[in-house]
Amino acid sequence: MGLCLYSCFCYSQVYKFKAFESTVIANGDDSPIKWKECDILTVINITKNKIQIYAKHNVDLDLISKGGFEKDAEQNIHVTYKAVDEGGVRCTIELVIFDNQDGRHKATLSLQYSDAHIVYRLKNTDE
Repeated sequence: MGLCLYSCFCYSQVYKFKAFESTVIANGDDSPIKWKECDILTVINITKNKIQIYAKHNVDLDLISKGGFEKDAEQNIHVTYKAVDEGGVRCTIELVIFDNQDGRHKATLSLQYSDAHIVYRLKNTDE
């Protein structure tokens, strides 16, 4: 599935996840990360160049360009995008899809703004 999030040669280009934990990290904050439990539908629609996060305050992101695509030493896939939210604020999105899909945590979605990062831990919608 991870390769399909970057490639144009897949049958399905819409991926649905549930965020089960989230956090906000202010830039320059080195304190330990405090995760909060959540249950947030996250839809990644590559065909329409959109990411939608259905939370208390919905987030609607337009993907404006693709950045890098690489595998790390553990074979996890890292995909980056430049995006703009509904307020016109630009951010960088990093999606990390884990090679080991045995556990609950399948991927991590990070919205990197100039002053903070919003990070979601993702699982399959049917878990």
